[in-house]
Amino acid sequence: MPKQINFFSNVNVLRCWLFLAISSLAIAGLFAVFLVLSRMPGSNNLITWPLSFFEKGLVAHVLLSIVIWYLAVFGCMIQTNRKSVISKTELLGFLFIVSGTILCLIPSVSDRGQPTLNNYIPIIIDELFYYGLVVVAIGTLMSGFKLLFEEKHNSDLRGAFFLIIFVIIAIIISGVQLRGEPLNYDYNEKLVWGGGHIMQFFNVTLLIIAWSVLGNISKSSIFFKATIMWLVISGLISLSFYFLWPASGEMQTQSFTNMQYASGVSILIFLPALYGAMCNSSFLKSFWDIKTFALWSSVTLFFVGGIFGIFVDGADTRTPAHYHGMIGGINLAFIGLFYSMFLPKLGYAPLKGKLVSCQIALYALGQLLFIIGMFIAGGMGAARKVMGTAIDMENSLGIIAARVRDFGGGLAILGGILFIFICLKTLFRKPEKETIN
Repeated sequence: MPKQINFFSNVNVLRCWLFLAISSLAIAGLFAVFLVLSRMPGSNNLITWPLSFFEKGLVAHVLLSIVIWYLAVFGCMIQTNRKSVISKTELLGFLFIVSGTILCLIPSVSDRGQPTLNNYIPIIIDELFYYGLVVVAIGTLMSGFKLLFEEKHNSDLRGAFFLIIFVIIAIIISGVQLRGEPLNYDYNEKLVWGGGHIMQFFNVTLLIIAWSVLGNISKSSIFFKATIMWLVISGLISLSFYFLWPASGEMQTQSFTNMQYASGVSILIFLPALYGAMCNSSFLKSFWDIKTFALWSSVTLFFVGGIFGIFVDGADTRTPAHYHGMIGGINLAFIGLFYSMFLPKLGYAPLKGKLVSCQIALYALGQLLFIIGMFIAGGMGAARKVMGTAIDMENSLGIIAARVRDFGGGLAILGGILFIFICLKTLFRKPEKETIN
């Protein structure tokens, strides 16, 4: 008698989350390619691009490569640590996230709506996009609600889930406080400003969890526990701003901006544990081990991005250099999790070898050159959120900075493509060992 397959097993649901994570990165990459093609001379004669496609493509790229990708990684973390049966509500939550993402993408590839490149979660002013975000939020709550009732060992993931709840509450309160205002850039900026800042605490929480896995840092470590607690408290304090000032007020805006330093404090709290793990003699002896290599690459890129943040003013490309460095560092930590934890959970042997090491190196080096080029160009006045260098091309340093940026971006794209290829190639072959369904 053939073995009965339980679709609600951890393994099958984890596979679904893995495909969502990889698909979100792949489609985000396609949008990045289309953005470049849409600005090539003569492209309008060959392809009929949707209205305002460049701006809409940027919205879709950010939504997929940050919001959906991070939520999917969070879903993978939950299923990897899950010791109980998956409920139908959790599976339905996953389907809600997928459906909401599709709703958000429809205006990006059609002549619907007006894009606004506001911070954190850029938005297309179209009812399908807003509905899509609501559906994604509902799906996220359904996917993680069981964490609230699970055993103590998942307290870190529970903390991350609390932060997501705070994000959703913040956006709801903003929407209520902004009721009646016209839908435009200012509205969307205020709508997600607070929630976007709180979401940074969620992102850092996922990073701390990933670093702990890669560095073999115990969850019982006082530094780990204190860091997670600090991040959750920071999110709760940020949420309290809505009860002190309105979403349209300058005091609230500045207070959320100042809370960015709380993320830096969380890294300092965790730093002793991270330093101890990275300087461990046995850890250093296996530097080319995937977990070790991914951790070192992630930490290096993240801290370079953090240092760049000291010099940003919001107007030029030093700002995206800052956050691309930090996002790249987080992505490298997630990549390490895919190779060392997520895929092995499905029964595959931990991924290693020259191809995997080359992928990490390509992405890490590419992102590093990319942000260095952007940072130098920004210091010379290159504006953000525009196509091209936006600097005087007769300046030799400007030309070099642009070339370094573009070359680094190309390497990072190749690294991203290679990551997707490795993961898909692995997922479509038979696991090396049986998993319990």
